Amino acid sequence: MDIKVQTFTLLTKVMDARHTIVLRDWLEFLTVLPQDLVVYIPNQDDIHQALEVLCTDFQLTWKPVFVSPEDDLKNHETAVLLRMVNQVNSKYLLFVNLDTLPYRQGNEENAWLQDVFDKMVDDRWVFFSGCGVMFHGDRPLDAAGNYLCTQRFSNNFGLLRKDLWMSAIQNYSLEEAEKAGCSRFHSEWALEEEFRQNNLFGLRRVDTLNWRVFHVQQWGDRLFKTRDLFQRGVGVQRYLNRVHEDSIDRLDYYYNYPQPPLSRRIRIWIGKYRRTIWSRMRGLIEV
Repeated sequence: MDIKVQTFTLLTKVMDARHTIVLRDWLEFLTVLPQDLVVYIPNQDDIHQALEVLCTDFQLTWKPVFVSPEDDLKNHETAVLLRMVNQVNSKYLLFVNLDTLPYRQGNEENAWLQDVFDKMVDDRWVFFSGCGVMFHGDRPLDAAGNYLCTQRFSNNFGLLRKDLWMSAIQNYSLEEAEKAGCSRFHSEWALEEEFRQNNLFGLRRVDTLNWRVFHVQQWGDRLFKTRDLFQRGVGVQRYLNRVHEDSIDRLDYYYNYPQPPLSRRIRIWIGKYRRTIWSRMRGLIEV
């Protein structure tokens, strides 16, 4: 199969000109370039110029979706994403959040994205996603252990058909997400409901030292300090393929996340200790 027929658009948000540094990391990480970019941005000259330089370097075109005063990314991100998706002419959408860091060692895995598309088209997996964690419901796909079968999708790093995304948003409303307590993550929740109701599955790539993607939940200067450590591989081993449900707090979950005050760390430790003791007692009772 010729990967060139599988066109996709990369969708992201750039709120600071420095974020284009991480966007450049992503374009270098991908082994096939997108058809174009759709970028949510404030109307600032420095951001516009940084994107122009980046897209010139990669010979890409880009379309802006400008920040509006009515936008509420924290509670109603779907409205913004819908404006972005409406600018897309490609068959596939690739969502990337720029507090999510990619790494690929040199020429290692230089056909990984083509392999993903091959699997999606030939084996009818409907999406690909990953952000440095796995879930209890994920299952190994093959003996090689490179992929997991999953129904969990993340906007931090997720690839799927545009028509599937639109269908999920139309079928599962924000009001339903609010009733389920998931309004902040409406689009991801809607997709996962669509997958469950229709018995659809996607792929998750297992992270390795040579190929990894971590959602770090950090911005500002801290993001770039973490990026430097991440690219050098400092302390990444313990964060590879963390299980979402088993992560007690943000220090467990996010790479290089800032340490909380000592009092907070003591409370976290006591909480972990209590949960461990209770789990063991419950196991003895059940026996």
